[in-house]
Amino acid sequence: MDSSSLHRGSSEETNRYSSTPGVRDEGKGGSSSIKADEDLEDSVLPIGISSLINFEHPYHPIHWSAWKKWAIATVYCGLQAFVTLLSTDYLPVESLIQERWGGSTQVVTLGQSMFIVGTAVGPVVLGPLSDIWGRKWLYVGATYIYALINVGIALPTGLPMLVSFMFLAGLTGSVALCNVAGTIADLFGDDAAAGQGMALYVLSASVGPSLGGPVGEWIAENPHMRYPWIGWINVIIGAIYATGMALLPETLPGIVIPRTAKQKDGVEMELPMSRKSALDDVIFAFTMALKIMVTEPIVLSLGLYNGRFCAFLTAKN
Repeated sequence: MDSSSLHRGSSEETNRYSSTPGVRDEGKGGSSSIKADEDLEDSVLPIGISSLINFEHPYHPIHWSAWKKWAIATVYCGLQAFVTLLSTDYLPVESLIQERWGGSTQVVTLGQSMFIVGTAVGPVVLGPLSDIWGRKWLYVGATYIYALINVGIALPTGLPMLVSFMFLAGLTGSVALCNVAGTIADLFGDDAAAGQGMALYVLSASVGPSLGGPVGEWIAENPHMRYPWIGWINVIIGAIYATGMALLPETLPGIVIPRTAKQKDGVEMELPMSRKSALDDVIFAFTMALKIMVTEPIVLSLGLYNGRFCAFLTAKN
């Protein structure tokens, strides 16, 4: 190989990093660093997204093998199905709870209602946090706490405690409802396979409540289990699930790409830091949800329809 070819190859290798903003080569002790785009700091969105994090980057999770992406997506969709079991397996044991603690049917049903309220409130906080801290450890931490909270559901000292812990279970369990879709977007992006991944996500959201009724009926009819086991089952499965998820890789591209670049290439990517705080993200998520609810006729219509339908079922029971 002649010297001109060597020189050309060396130049191409150098340009590969020097042409990318926000990248510093630590392996060679280089101190050159290019300032990241400042437009990000003036962005109207609360969560800044660097131009370095894109689908074309070779270390983006979208380029992982198909089996790896589908295995991760299946595990997290299974978490969603597992969490949503509690939304319906509570119903068959309501009569047992009423016998034990008393109260009207409406008061006992409040446990299920508060669980659903918890799943609505939780994403306002857990959703933005997953875009800041990453998906993996938020899944693991929230699921461990979900398992612990179910101890309170299994061993309540009274109906108020049971209702309160049902709300807390919905709050922590909502980590699956709000973050699984984000994980699928991390893995599949806007590729054609994203439609199949989202189909699995929607399916898992329907499977859990559908299985909850038979599971709850089985618990209610079993003299060795009865109502405490709607909590004990979640304690056992939740702890196992959280431990297993700790072995899965992180999927948030903003964490995966810089970490992989540093491990494989000795390159530190300096991503732009936004001045906006986590509180700004929470406020944005909360106000945007209300804005969409009020200004979008289709969303408002579906919300009113579902609310009326659920109220009808509750009154009929």
